[in-house]
Formats: sequence, structure tokens, C-alpha cells
Amino acid sequence: MSTEGANLENLLERVIQMNMIIIEEMHEQRKQITEQQVLISSQLSTHSSTTVPAEALTDPLSRSFNKINVKPKEYNGTNEENVVTWLIALEEIMANRLIHDDDRISLAVSLLGGTALQWFVNLKLKNQRPSSWNEFKEQLRSQFQPVDFQEHLRQKLLQLKQKHLLQDYIQAFRNIVGQIHNMDELTQVIFFVNGLSSNTGLYVRSKHPQTVEEAIREATTYDNVMAIGKTNNVTYNPFLETSSTVELNSIKTHQQRYSTPFNSATTKADCFKFGLCFYCKEPGHRALKCPKRPQQQQSPASSYQKNEQRSPISSSVPDIPDVTESTRHDLIVKVDAVDKRITPKNLHYDNDTSREIISMTTSREADKSSLLFLDGKVNDYQARILIDCGASHNFISENFVKCHDLPTSSVASVSVAVANGIKSYIGQALVNFELQLDQFNDRIALAYIFPIKSDANYDLILGLPWLFKNNPHIDWKKRTITITSNHEKYLFKSTNSYKTTIKDNIVDTIEGIDNFLINAKQLSRCKQIYLVTIKMTSNCYTDTSSPMNKQINQLLQKFTDVFPADLTELPPHRDIDHEIKIFDNALPPSQQPFRMSQPELTELIRQLELLLEKGFILPSKSPYAAPVLFAKKKDGTLRMCVDYRALNKITIKNKYPIPRIDEMLDQLNGAKIFSRLDLRSGYHQIRIKDEDIEKTAFRTRYGSFEFVVLPFGLTNAPPTFMRLMNSIFHKYLDVFVIIYLDDILVYSKKEQDHYHHIKLVLQLLRDNHLYVNKAKCQFGVDHIEFVGHIVTSQGIKVDDNKVIAIKNWPIPRNPKSGRSFLGAAGFYRRFIANFSEIAAPLTDLTKDNYKFEWTPKQHTAFTTLKDALITAPVLRLPDFNLTFIVATDASMIAVGGVLMQNDGEGERPIAYESNK
Repeated sequence: MSTEGANLENLLERVIQMNMIIIEEMHEQRKQITEQQVLISSQLSTHSSTTVPAEALTDPLSRSFNKINVKPKEYNGTNEENVVTWLIALEEIMANRLIHDDDRISLAVSLLGGTALQWFVNLKLKNQRPSSWNEFKEQLRSQFQPVDFQEHLRQKLLQLKQKHLLQDYIQAFRNIVGQIHNMDELTQVIFFVNGLSSNTGLYVRSKHPQTVEEAIREATTYDNVMAIGKTNNVTYNPFLETSSTVELNSIKTHQQRYSTPFNSATTKADCFKFGLCFYCKEPGHRALKCPKRPQQQQSPASSYQKNEQRSPISSSVPDIPDVTESTRHDLIVKVDAVDKRITPKNLHYDNDTSREIISMTTSREADKSSLLFLDGKVNDYQARILIDCGASHNFISENFVKCHDLPTSSVASVSVAVANGIKSYIGQALVNFELQLDQFNDRIALAYIFPIKSDANYDLILGLPWLFKNNPHIDWKKRTITITSNHEKYLFKSTNSYKTTIKDNIVDTIEGIDNFLINAKQLSRCKQIYLVTIKMTSNCYTDTSSPMNKQINQLLQKFTDVFPADLTELPPHRDIDHEIKIFDNALPPSQQPFRMSQPELTELIRQLELLLEKGFILPSKSPYAAPVLFAKKKDGTLRMCVDYRALNKITIKNKYPIPRIDEMLDQLNGAKIFSRLDLRSGYHQIRIKDEDIEKTAFRTRYGSFEFVVLPFGLTNAPPTFMRLMNSIFHKYLDVFVIIYLDDILVYSKKEQDHYHHIKLVLQLLRDNHLYVNKAKCQFGVDHIEFVGHIVTSQGIKVDDNKVIAIKNWPIPRNPKSGRSFLGAAGFYRRFIANFSEIAAPLTDLTKDNYKFEWTPKQHTAFTTLKDALITAPVLRLPDFNLTFIVATDASMIAVGGVLMQNDGEGERPIAYESNK
């Protein structure tokens, strides 16, 4: 053995010995403390007085055990333990025992165990033992407190609700708030009141508390009064006005003003005070036995409807305006999740579901100066925004979403009841959208789509989730909102004026009628009437300028079953199902789920529910388990992806070829008319072999599932898909069809042939139960985008959208970003003469052991490549009946060439080639 090896072994042995010595010292220290506690207890029991011997009091860790008999808990550093609460409890015990800071570290260390004790041992070995109690606390928190602890606490506070005793809720609230940094008083009040039970919360809101202590005092007062009322069997309503005297004459006068009974809070209060019937306002009987009440048999449905017509807050906060026919339509009284678990869509809900008022914003209130309105943009569309600290969710107008054709998503259903008693369940939301307030840009995770009336003067309600996220400072007197983001402050002033703009609303289908009559009674109920012109549209683009394309539209109507709105059933088993062959003796990979944010968890539930409903996934008991993550799509929505990298490593690769793009494009010579079909969720239209289903299992927070259809992310998915498509279209490939994965291009030299070609393709799709996304299709056009190229009868050219992305590409800062740029530009290298020579300075930066240094030489190559792509020529499609011309060139850096043909109008390039 070498001398270095012997020295290393000696050093390791010394470290282990020191470690053991330190641990023994700590155990001995803990043993001494225990013995001192026993000694003091025995001394206290033998003496008639509470005097403790002086020698016992000299020990700082035991001199005050006679004051409080509390044994501190041990801290082991596990995930289940909270280091912050442990330190707070320990400091409280230390303070009561009058233990000085110099001795606090010793006592705390004696209570450490497991991972926490090993952490301190390592500090001592490195001579990094904390010198003060504050330093010890800071290092302990830094080591064992999660990085996102503050975010976790705020999320926990948002979810905290009063379930049983008020005092338990108050204690839990204080425990959480005490650990949160920089939460202002008003925000604390909002969270506290929002978590109270419905009636208690309403009462506290009516008192307008300015501090948490005021809110706690009001809640306690209400809770005590209600407890006394229950004890004495007395019904008490603290919302009713008791200070003013109401005369009986005023009640009679009030009764004469209305010919029909109604349920206003004031009338009920007066009737209750003077013992009058709630229905006819006369004494001597109750409303249930009122002789003037119609004695007709009511069905349960009508009874329910009548009860629902009462305002749910008719006896609530005094300063809330009375709900009348003109204002009741816009009062949101309940929004809470029906079921946060994965549930079927068509659920049955009881009519007596408990309600919680989360937003009280009516049309009449919209004119009040107390509400905060901002003008902004939602996905670049002008919008009127209401800031509502009483709303537990964000809401967006259904009309606004439809008007601007914004993409919606299905989410877990929430229950909403408006003031006229009509209850509905919202299952649609606008997710992950852009909000712009002047220079401040924000992304909203989710806003429920609610039918806000057009005269409500706002399009978007920002509630607690938005306030919680941005934590703005609100000056209610000046009516300003200040948001701090990235160390910059944005000041907004609430606006009052608002102009309503009527915009086009495009509809998919409409049933035509010759005329439409509105009688006077119906007209009197309308507040706004619009004259609109309906124009028929199609989801896919079709050039309708020629009679032939009108025939194509008629053909598409005959194949509507090939263009479903969504995949709603499992695909059939075919000769080609996806199989997963793994290496012999390979162990099933199993990984824990990735951590997700709250919006991601909401989207995960939605997508799992959708996949379960379609039958695409099933609950799994498989030994395989892959984690799930989300990737953002171009439209801002989230795509669920399963990380199958571990499974792919042990999978035997399928070598079935994927077609070369340049070879496919070569087949288009002479074509003049094109159509493109895009398969809807192409992979999901292929089944997994039954024996391989368990291998697709993935693990989430809500359980394990496995795919019945082909998911994204498997290594052999593209070969399986191409094999299926080639087997179905083999008769038509390179005749009038080319296919790249789920993109099908139909091309024809004559217009009269194109109709027949499309019909053959659609028939094949129908026969094989393959379905197309109509919104992404094009039919009967003279130029079309296909696999990143624009194809025309004149040739092919680069896609302008892709070129813009390369043009705006930032300067690479490291080899990885340099490779990314070269990869994007290299996709179009056949369009650029001498590509390798131009890109040589950039290629050098990507080499191993090459210092990354951006010089004018690299910058010139960077800009030259961009300019070459912007001015790239239209390449001629090869005609195999003509002679090919090859021109070559060489330099000290690279060699290159160009393939050309003379079509009678001169030599035109077909492709450029170069190598370094």
C-alpha cells in the first residue's frame, strides 16, 4: 500500500474517533442534566419549603426546574418536524428557567438527535461551532428549514378554515402568521376573516376591523353571544339593528307600499321585534299558518325554487345594499371546490349545500367610489378590472372570453349561486394568461369563467389569489394600489369612467331563422339590444375562390365523423400496437413524484380526470413508476409530460426509419395544389400492447396510473407511429401523399385530381378509426407550411415564423447556447451557400476544451448567418427528367457545393451543401 493510502486511512480513523468522542460527550452531558433534574426533584420532596440547595442552583440548566415542570422535546431534523416551532418552544422554556444565552447552545445541543445531531457534530469537527445563541438558531434554521418555507406558510394560511371551535382556529392562525415575514395588518385581517365560518365571517366583516386583534375580538364576541343563545334556547341575530326604535305605524305604512309580500331584511327585523307574521305583517299567527298564504300543494322542485329566490344574505351585513331585481343578478354568494379529488363530471349536488359569501359586488355597487377599478389588458385585449379583496378566487367574464376567442380549460367544478337563487357549477377557466397593467406585467394562473353581466362595468375580478401573490399596498383613502416587483414599484390609481365596446363574436354554428319577433313584455326586460350580422366560418382554412374548393367543402361535410371536437373513446387494437421490449434482467425503474406548484396541481387534477374519463389511463399497481412534469405550450397552456428517461434507458431501441425531410420534399415537383391534415393527439390514437401497459405507469400526488394508449415521451413512439402510417397509406405514399409523423400532406398536379385524392385519404382515415384536428388543417391551397418549410408550385422556402425566431436570437453566452443557435440555423443549411465556412467561428466555440470567448469574429459570423437566412432564396424542386448541375468551391476553412438545374429560365439552385 502506498504512503498516501496509509495517511488517508489514518486521517479517516482519527476523524471517526473524534466523532465518537463528541457524541459520547453529548450523551454524558445529557445524562448529567437528567441526574441533576432527579436530584433537584428529590431535594424538593424532602424539604418542607421550596428552597433549593445553593449547589444545585449553580447549574444553569437546572436551577429553575422548580419553576416549570416542562420537558423540552428532542429535535431530530426530520421532514415531519418544524425547526421554527421547536426553537420557539425551546426559547419559551429557557426564558421561564432564566437560562442565559451562554448556556442555551449547550441545552439545545443536548436535545438534538438523528440528522440534527450529526449536523452539529460536523460543525464541531470543522471548528465552525456557533459562538452565540442567535448564530446557532440562524444556522439551524438555514440547515433544516425548507427553501420555500414562506410560500408554504402563506399557502397554508390561505387554506386555513374554521372547522370547529373558534379558539382552535385563532390559535392555528396565530401560529402560522407568527412565522410569516412582512405581512401587513390589512392582509392579515383579510385572511383571518376569510377563514372564519360563514356567519361569524359576515358579522366580523360588518364591523370593518382594522387590525387582527379587533377582528379576533369581534369574532369572539359573536361566538360567545351565539353560545349563550344556544344555552338559553334563544335565537339571536346580531345583524339586526337594535339601537333604533321602530314604530308599528311605520311597519303598517311600509306594508301598504307593497301589495305582495317580500323578504327584506328590515321587514323581517321589524316583524320579529313586534311579533308580526312575516307574510301578511299582522299579529296573532306565524307565516307558516298565515290564512292569507295560498294553500296550494307544492312539489319539491317548486319549494326549492321558492326558497332559492330569497336572498342568501337577506339578514347579513347592514351596509350591503338591498338586493332588488335590478341588482340581484350579479351578487356572487358562493365559490368553493365541490371536490378536489378526481371525480366524474356529472355529479349530483344537494340543494342545501352550505354557502360562503366570498364576493359581494353588484352593478349598483360598481358606481360606488369605494371599489377599486383598473384599466389593463388580458392577453393584449383591453379589459376593465375590479380588485376585490372579498373574492376567494379570480373571475373573468364569459362574454369577454367569447368575444376575444380566448382558449379555455376544464377544471375541477366549483359551485356558484347568484342572488336570485339560481345555482350553477363552473367547470371552465382561463388559465395561465397574461395581465398587463400599464408597465407591470403579470401571469395569472387561473380565473374561473363566470357570466358577469354586460352592464357590470368590469371584465375581470382579481381576488385573494392575485392579492396573495403580489401583496400590493392599497391606500383606500387615495384609492391607489402599489405593487413591488423585481425591486421596482408600480403605482396605479383607481378609475371610474369606463366605455363599453361591442366587438365581433364569432360563432361556429347557428341555426337560421327567417324572422325574430320580440313582444313588448320581453323588450321591457332587455337592457341592451344589438343588431348583428352572422357570417358563416370554418375552423379550417380553405380557399373558396374556385368551384373545385366548394366541392371540397361539401366533401368535408360528408366526413364530419373524421373531424371530432375531441377524442372520446379508446382506439381499436390493430396489427401495429406499441410494444415496449426491455433488456433482460433490467429492474423496473421507480421514481418519486416531482414537486409541483398549486396551479400545476390544479392542472394535473384536470388532465388526470380527463384522461380517466376517456379511458386513456387506468389506476395502476405496477412496479414501474415515472414522475410527471409540465411543459408550456405556445398558447401558454400546460402540457402534462411523463419523464420516461429511466424506462427509455432499459428499452431496446426500434430502428424503424423516420423519413428524411429533404427526400419527402423532393417528391413535390410539379404539384400545384396542396392540403394538409393534422391528426388529433396522434399518439393517443395508438394502443399499448396489453402486456406492456404496466411499463407506462407514472406516479403523482394523487396516485399511480398507467397508459392504455401511446403516451408522449417513450423512446420508440415515433417509429411505431411511422410504421402504422406507412402501413395504412403505403399505396399512396410518394404518389399524392407524404407523411411525417402526424402531419399528412396531400398534393396534386391538377385541381380536378385533388378532390379525388382528399376523398381517398379521408376514407382511409375513417376505415382505420383515425381522427383529424380540423382547426389545424388546410385544404385546396397553392402554398402551404409543412415540416418547417413553405411549399409552393415554384419551389420551397424557409418559414418566415421560424426565421423571425432566429433573427431575434440573443447572443450566445456559453457553449450550450451556441449549440442551440447552430442547431436552429442548421435546419435551413441547404438554403445557405458556404454555411460551414460562415459558421466556423461559432462551431469552434462549441468544441470541448475550447475557451468560450465572444470576439468580433464570432459576432460577424452570428450576424452573417442571420442575414443569410432572412435573404434565403426559393429553392427549386428537383425534376428528375432534367440534367443536374453541380458547382463546387473550397477554401482553407471548408468545402462547399451547389446542386442546380436549368428549367429554361436559367440555372436555379436546388440545394447547397458544405462541410468543414
